[in-house]
Amino acid sequence: MKKEIGNVLFKSINNKNNSIRLITSTNNSSNENVGLLGIKELKTPKGWEDLFHKKNEKINEIRDHIIPIKINQESTIEQLKETLYYIDGISRELCDLMDPAQFVMNVIPYGPHKIESHKAFLKMSDTVNRLNANSDLYQLLLVIRDHKHYHQLPNDHQLFLNEMIKESEVNGINLKPKEKYEIMKLKDEIFAQGSMFIEQSLNSYKHPPNVTLNIPYSSLVGHLPLKYLQQLPPKKPDGNVPFIPTDYLVAGILKYIPDPNIRYSVHRLQSISNCYDSVLNHLVQLISKRYQLAKTLGCENYSFYELKNKLLKTPTQDLSKEYKEKSDEELNKLIEIKKRMEPNNPNNDKIFSFDLPFYKNQMSKEFYKSHSLDKEELSQYFTLENVLNGLNIIVNKLFNSQLKIVPMNNGESWDKSVIKFNLLRNDENKTILGIMYLDPWERQDKATGCVNHPIGLGYKKFKILKNNLKNNLKNEDDDDDEYNDEYNLPKCSITCSFTQNNFNEPLKSKLQHSDVETLFHEFGHALHTLMSRCNFQHLCGTRGPTDFIEIPSTLMENFSWNQDLLQQFAINSMGKPISNEMVTNLKKTRNLFQGIETQEQISLAFLDLKLHTVETDKNTSTNIGDTNMSPAQILSTLHQQQIGIHGTVSNFFLTSFNHLFYYGASYYSYLLAKDYSKRIWINHFDSGKQLNLEKGQFYQQNFLKPGASIDPSLILNKFINKNK
Repeated sequence: MKKEIGNVLFKSINNKNNSIRLITSTNNSSNENVGLLGIKELKTPKGWEDLFHKKNEKINEIRDHIIPIKINQESTIEQLKETLYYIDGISRELCDLMDPAQFVMNVIPYGPHKIESHKAFLKMSDTVNRLNANSDLYQLLLVIRDHKHYHQLPNDHQLFLNEMIKESEVNGINLKPKEKYEIMKLKDEIFAQGSMFIEQSLNSYKHPPNVTLNIPYSSLVGHLPLKYLQQLPPKKPDGNVPFIPTDYLVAGILKYIPDPNIRYSVHRLQSISNCYDSVLNHLVQLISKRYQLAKTLGCENYSFYELKNKLLKTPTQDLSKEYKEKSDEELNKLIEIKKRMEPNNPNNDKIFSFDLPFYKNQMSKEFYKSHSLDKEELSQYFTLENVLNGLNIIVNKLFNSQLKIVPMNNGESWDKSVIKFNLLRNDENKTILGIMYLDPWERQDKATGCVNHPIGLGYKKFKILKNNLKNNLKNEDDDDDEYNDEYNLPKCSITCSFTQNNFNEPLKSKLQHSDVETLFHEFGHALHTLMSRCNFQHLCGTRGPTDFIEIPSTLMENFSWNQDLLQQFAINSMGKPISNEMVTNLKKTRNLFQGIETQEQISLAFLDLKLHTVETDKNTSTNIGDTNMSPAQILSTLHQQQIGIHGTVSNFFLTSFNHLFYYGASYYSYLLAKDYSKRIWINHFDSGKQLNLEKGQFYQQNFLKPGASIDPSLILNKFINKNK
């Protein structure tokens, strides 16, 4: 365990005791290029090929070392454990490339690093397929499971072993060679179609519809905010604007323009646009290949295949029933506003798809006004530096730790606006627990939304992986690792698309509270990565079931609404904390559309399951299987059933629903995770009244630290009192 090195000058961002501290180094790091993300092979994009060959060679070396090992009933328990460590060593080498490659493919704009990382990822995917089809490795796992000492293995060793066996079996290890080849081919095609679905989703805005709509400029000015007006084409002599329905402008029209005819016309243009055809086509192909994969593996459909590995085996409709009354109440309030604003509209007793953004905005404005809330005033309290201080207060209160902004090494970053943090324990040595990157601001060619990526995990470094192989399988980075320790130093990234509004002092940029909640959500994932310490890389941090790993992130959302915490970090430029009244009224906004928005999420979850449940070998380029409906048509039907919203949904929703690739047949996990995290917040943290070291360390030791190395249901039982 080493201290931070170098002569550093600490500059406090503000005068709070728990403030984030910006480190400015007088000697900084050397000018030596450390490589992208601190990976020395990635000093140039061509380094991805070197990294692949290095990792692939190590994988082959481990495989060739362990396959000849003859585990028998005379083998000791230590020999069983060592063999499992070797097998996890293969997983480590795979993820050393695939984790950063996935990050680069999803975050860095199109260019050499993106191209080369994608090539390396595909090569390593082929290695994964070959390992999954390796019968010798599978038989070795079975022999260990059947060994007389199996039940004497530690629980995490048994869990790891059974996870590896299960993964081999769900990947078709027991199939005939021809069927195994078909599985590998389908997985490659699924990845290719999924990658193209994501890429086309991100780039659809570059191909706006080749149609225009003449809209009177007078109908827009005074309603549409300046940032939208600036994107409009010049006004024609007749006073009309030749409106081109780009996604950005359509969103503005639907939210701010009171004329229902304009909203309808713009929404219809977007609905009939063919600019999403390529997105839809890749999605349909993705779903079709998944269906074929599931059938080849003997499953009824892909949903059944995927749900076998989840914390809850079957999703529930209880949440839909729970929120139905509230969503009906909210819908009726929207209808009341519509009747007031459109008294002569014969359809003013219905809310259509093109109505929903506008009337939600109207209802929000009326609510904010009646409660003396002003979004601009609120944002004064939520500068990025204040929000980061809030995160720092949390880790200090709960974990006796602190976040520090530290200098970026040469070649480490992908953009000048990225901020690097060390998570430090508040001990004498300021032990480094992990590294986190934050890429906060929107940029051209950068995906919208926020996402967390693990780049390295906190697995235990076993000496046998260094000393026992013929070529000395030692991680060459260990010799000069500043943070060399018993465990690998975890590393992750949070990527957001917040609007930067202070370019001289970026940390002074103001956020909306919704941005704050989003950043807290992603920080929950980051804590799961940075604080997990496990024997097996394969079970570290966020490697667990989808519906389990979303719990820490949804739990962290609650912290962004806690009054005591808010008043410690939400401070305006005059040094005044946010008032009790403002916090009370702000908290009321959390439930303003809770029913409708929950039902929207339930609709998306049902859509996800529907797409992955129907027989999909009868697809057209736009319709799914025997439903004879497009995804947008299915979602429109669900919206009417679940919420009572009429009209059609445009295919635009696909561009922001990339979960169909990453969380196929698992999107419901967000809803279940919210339910679990709500119960943990109430039962363990006493609804925020007990944010202290005792509660925090129990949460760290019993939830964050074990990752997936303990059965998730056993972890949850420690936090959820079902009698409350």
